[in-house]
Amino acid sequence: MGITAIKTIINKTDELIEISKREDANDSVSVLPNSMIYEEIWIPWVVNQQDFDKKTIEIRYTKSNKVIYVWQHGDKVRYSSVGFENPAKAIPGDSQVDGDRTLTIESSYPVLSK
Repeated sequence: MGITAIKTIINKTDELIEISKREDANDSVSVLPNSMIYEEIWIPWVVNQQDFDKKTIEIRYTKSNKVIYVWQHGDKVRYSSVGFENPAKAIPGDSQVDGDRTLTIESSYPVLSK
């Protein structure tokens, strides 16, 4: 199990985006509409509902109140808009675990890239 770290966050929406990690209340950041920030967030490993409840990353779209959850499971970074799913969809883009990534927030979903 390797470490996948978000290093850059690009918000391509017209909404303020709030990103937080349930594991650590201090590990949170806000990203202004149509902007980019440099922030390191390790993507947590989640294997069951209990892990999900304690560790997952939440991406909140503040205007539309949409929430997307992000975590690692197996050999992929996964995401869901409904809560814990097993298996959940692999996040679009470079979903393989291990290494540094850029997280791009689109209006409908997040995308990871190297």
